[in-house]
Formats: sequence, structure tokens, C-alpha cells
Amino acid sequence: MRFIIYLFAFLFLLVAAAVVVIPMIVPAEELEARVEAAATNALGREVTIEGAPKISVFPTRVQVAGLKVANAEGFSAPHLLSVEAADIGVKLLPLIQGQVEITHFNLDAPDIRLQATEEGDANWILGTQKEAAPEENPNTGPSRINDIRLGDVRVNDGLVTYDNGTGTVYTAEDADLVLTLTSLDDPLQLDGNMILQGEPTTLSLILTTPRSFTETKTADVQLSTEVGENVIATGLTLGENLSYAGNIDVNVPALRDLIGLLGTQIETPNGFRNLRLKGPIEGNTEVFSFGEGTELTFDKISGTGAITIALSGARPKISGAMKVNGLDLRPYLPEETPQMAAQKKGEASGGFPAWSTEEMDFSALGTVDTDLRLSTESITLPSLDIGRSTVDLKINNQNINATLSEMRLYEGAGSGTLTANLRGNTPQMAANFQFSDMNVGAFAQALTGLTRLQGNGDIALNITTSGNSQAAMVKALNGSTKVNLDQGGLKGVNLGKIARSAMQTYNSLRTGKINVAKLTTTFANISQEARGETQETDFSDLAVDLLIRNGIVTSQTISLIGPYYRMSGSGTVNLPQQTMQIKITPSVSPTDGEEMRSLPVPLQISGSFNDPKIGVDAQPLVRELATGQVRDLLGQQGIDVAPGQNIEETLRNTAATEIGKLLGGNRKSETADGTDENEAQKDEEPLSPEEQLIQQGLGALFGTTQQDSEEEKAE
Repeated sequence: MRFIIYLFAFLFLLVAAAVVVIPMIVPAEELEARVEAAATNALGREVTIEGAPKISVFPTRVQVAGLKVANAEGFSAPHLLSVEAADIGVKLLPLIQGQVEITHFNLDAPDIRLQATEEGDANWILGTQKEAAPEENPNTGPSRINDIRLGDVRVNDGLVTYDNGTGTVYTAEDADLVLTLTSLDDPLQLDGNMILQGEPTTLSLILTTPRSFTETKTADVQLSTEVGENVIATGLTLGENLSYAGNIDVNVPALRDLIGLLGTQIETPNGFRNLRLKGPIEGNTEVFSFGEGTELTFDKISGTGAITIALSGARPKISGAMKVNGLDLRPYLPEETPQMAAQKKGEASGGFPAWSTEEMDFSALGTVDTDLRLSTESITLPSLDIGRSTVDLKINNQNINATLSEMRLYEGAGSGTLTANLRGNTPQMAANFQFSDMNVGAFAQALTGLTRLQGNGDIALNITTSGNSQAAMVKALNGSTKVNLDQGGLKGVNLGKIARSAMQTYNSLRTGKINVAKLTTTFANISQEARGETQETDFSDLAVDLLIRNGIVTSQTISLIGPYYRMSGSGTVNLPQQTMQIKITPSVSPTDGEEMRSLPVPLQISGSFNDPKIGVDAQPLVRELATGQVRDLLGQQGIDVAPGQNIEETLRNTAATEIGKLLGGNRKSETADGTDENEAQKDEEPLSPEEQLIQQGLGALFGTTQQDSEEEKAE
């Protein structure tokens, strides 16, 4: 602004000298040199014009062509100012009285090249540093133009560029401006339009008053501008060093375009769509501070508070405190896969989705730095919906530290911290959270897509991970988690029914009501009947304590209490491979009201997340029954096996021929053709249930199976 006033003052003085003095005493051939020398001395820059100014007295006017003001040393632009033609008309009588009253002032194709450095130097600071300050008359004060009155002042087809010294150049071209000033003590008004960084732009500025700004460096400014679809309106009081304070109303429905005009590109395809700010403001060219009560809308986030935006660093930094109605973070984080989204809604086909190997893009979180306290009614993430929360969010060059002092999550409450370093090729994250009275079933479905769990309870989560994809992060997962649920259920399977039926089968085996040969089929039928969409495991308490190492989850505690059963277990879950191997030992009431008894038959949960196998491990039961009957048979033959003594060790101390004899006189004898007579009889006669039980028991004891025996026969 001061540069423009200096320029006007120089041109006005040129008109006064040219009209009143120069035509009388200076030959035309010397006029050009004298004008250039006077202008150079006044501005402290070399000034040149093409040919002598054209001067007329009636009407009073000066025409100058090819005016150029050189750039300051150390700056690369070819000039500070160039004007193809300037046509200035003034009223003669006021000029003689020390007043400049313009009838018209037209600048054709002015070209202004403004440059600054990172150190704060600027090429528009006119005058020489070595020149002495002008002496002031103590009676009259500093010399000045008494007044300036502008008539028709126009800039036609102007060009202004601004290089901020960091490699970014801003350009306003095709500028057509109209300036109005009735006197230095009245408002100066500027209206016009231009193409700013490729966007059609209109401008309206009112400065109150020019004299105040030049003498005290303060003034009131009203500014309204439209850049494309974006509108900025302010009412400010200007101070020294372009400081300001006042009110602002910013409506930017095309935020990405405006950020692009300012030289910053948003890498992420989502978010940064719109911005609305309205409220008190103060600051300077590097810092914007929006006072308490400022209304903010950013994308789908809206609220009120106080915000400061600093532009002096490597990235814009936003700090302050805001209360917002909702915090939708989905545009700034990697999207969930379509399969996961369908899984959460119960619409997925093909079961649990595979972990995605697609590289995740966190670049949006490197666009700005923050130091914010946000109080919000909701936080929306790609896989979670969080209720009322208070979060302190600090982001510095993609290093994130979020502290949630209050968080409502799926009917429960919690708190915790999240830290992340998202720079480089391997982002790192750590989370430590505690939740109470949470709907864990809804939480599990939202987070992982699992739909089988129901119940409310407490969760403690302490994990770390790293990787550039979902699959990599699952593989690098470490930490621990504890879950305690009340009054819930597991959909798709009735573990209590399996345990109770297994206990009834066990009792039937002990009393001889079920043939041991049918044991495997019986247990398979039990498992099959207890699975399906209508089946559910009801429990009053579920406690799980897990350790996680490189994506492998190991149970420290698994405890499940139901209406007529108690279960404890252990096992592992391989998260990267999406497989599990868990063994649960139940205690069951075989019938209502009956005392609980431990079942020697464990339940096994194995297989993949998409195809889990849930059934009864029959081997311990077969081993128990077979061991008991073998002991009885050996006792009948005079071989006593004490409780706890190893049957295999006992039998190995007996000769092989004697074993055959003691087990029923089953000595080998060869027929005439060399075949085993006893084996031939076995081929012809089916084994009795007792013999089948003994054979399975011996197989279990000695590590062989019926199939192994048959293969040996074939050999």
C-alpha cells in the first residue's frame, strides 16, 4: 500500500512540475533526461521513460510512455514497475495552490513485480538507505502534499506478480481496476476484477483514510473478494507491519482449488472440500487468530471455539480449542475395504474378509500440523462410531499423539491414548485404551466384522504394530488384551448343548448303552446338531486374557460360565493366517438340578475364521475306557497294573508270545500254506464291541490306529 502511495505522489509531482515549470524553462530534448534523473533520485531506483513526456496546459495533462522503475539489487525480476502508457489530467488552479485534483488517471498495461525473501527483505521498499532524513520545519512540520482528489482513475490490463521467496509465485493478470478518492481525509475505494492464479476474481476495498495510513501507519479497511466460488469479507483495523484486528467471514466451498492457488497441493483424493469461518480475527501476514465464538465448518465438521492458524512453518499449524457437533475423520484416513463394509452390515458373502495388502495412504495427515483440544458429540472412523468424546490431538509432521480423556463407545465409557508415526514406508502405531460397560458385540462387528459375539462388559487393550498395509499391521501386532463380559452369547453354536450331550454320551458308554464303535459318529452328530443360525451359547460371564506376539494370540485365561456348565480353556489364534486352535474343558450338569461334573472330553475349536470346526475330542474318552477294560483283562490273566502305572511299560516287559496267550490264547500258528491261522479267522469274524474297544485303546496307548493295523496286514 505504501508503495502505491509513493508511486501516486511521484506521478503527481511530475505533473505539477511538468505543467507549471518545465514547459517554460526546459527544452524538449532535455526534458526526458531531467525527468528520469528526478524520478530516480526521488524513488532511489533507476527510472527510465521512452521519449520526453507530452505536456499540455489547456487542458492540463501529462502523457508518459514506456515508464520503468528498476528492481532493487539482489532481486531477479527485470523491473519493479513498467507501464506502457500513463495519461494523467489535473486541474491547474488547485495544483498551483498545493493540491492535486485529478480529472483522469489512466495506466495502460502496468506490470508490477513484487518480490520478498525468507529473511524479510522486499523489493517494494523505496528510497536509499544512505540518504539522510529530510529536515523538518518545526513550525510547519514535514513537507507534504496538502491534498489529493481523484477523478476517473483506472488501471487497464494490469499484471501483478508476487514471489514470496520460497519458490511460490502468485499472479494476478488482466487486472482492470477503478480507484476513487475525493481527498486524503476521505475513504479510498478500489473496485475491479482480475484473473488470480487462473481463477476469475473480483475485489472491493475501502481504506479509511489514506492520510492516517501514511502518517500513523493505521487505518480501517473493509475488504470483500471473490476468488472463483470462494468469498472472503473482512472489516479490519490495520496496524504496523500489516498487523490487523477485526471480524472476518470466509466462505470457501472450493477449498482444494483455493489451497492450490496458494501453492499447496493436497495429495489425498478425499476431504479438504469446503471451509467456513466467521468471527473475530487478529494477526499479521503469518498468523491468523480467530477469537472465542468463531464459527467453523470444515468438510462435515462444524462447531465453535478459538483457532489460530500459523503459516510461517514448513506446514500450516492449527491450534486452539473447539466444540464440534461431530468429527468425521473418514476422508483423512484409509478407507475400509468393500468386503469389510459389507461384513459389518451382515451382507458379506464368502465369510471373513482376507486382510488387505493394499498400501494405506496417510498423506492427508501430513498436510497440516495441529495442537487442538476437541470436544465432540461423535467421532466417525472407517470402522468405528465413537460417541461423546474429548480429545487432545497433536500432529507434527505425521507424528500423532491423541489423548482421549473422555470417550463414549458402543454404550460404554473409556479413555486412552493413541500414538503414531506415519512417516516413511513403515507407519508405526501404539494404542492403550480401557473401556467399561461396552457393547462388545457391536464393537467387534464394527472393528473386525465378527457378528457372532454378544454381551456387555469391560475391555483393556494395549497394543503396538507397524506396517504399510492392513495385512502387515496384523502380522506385526504385539501386546495384550483383557475382556470380561456379562450376560452374553455366541451365535451359531451351542457349546453348552455340545458339552451336555457329550456328558450324556459318556455316561451311556460307561454303562454299555452305546457301542464304542459308534463313538465318533455320535460325537459328530452332537456337534452338527448344536451348530446353525438358530443355535446360541448363552453365558453369564466370559473372561479372556490374551497375549499377542507377532500376530499370534495366546490365551492366558479363557473362562465361560453358562446356565448349566462351566468351561475353561487355552489355545492360540493365528491372526495373519486367520486360523485358531483352542481346547476347552467343560464341567456340566448332565440333567437339570444335577451337580456339575468334569467331562473328560474336551471341546475343540479349530480351523479358519471362515470355516471353524467345533466338536468333541474323543481320544481322551477312548483312552480312558480302553485303559480301564485292558486293565481288567490283564488282571484276569494274572498281570496286575496298579493305578497310575503305565500299561505300555508293563506289557513291554512281557514276552510277545505271552501277550498273545494272555489276551485270549491268540497265538500265531501257520497253516500248511504258511498263512497265519488266527489272522485268517479274524478276516472272517467281525470284532465284537469289546474287542474294538480294546483295539482302539491299545492303538491309543501305543500310538497306532486301526488303519495302521490294516496297512500292516496289507504289507
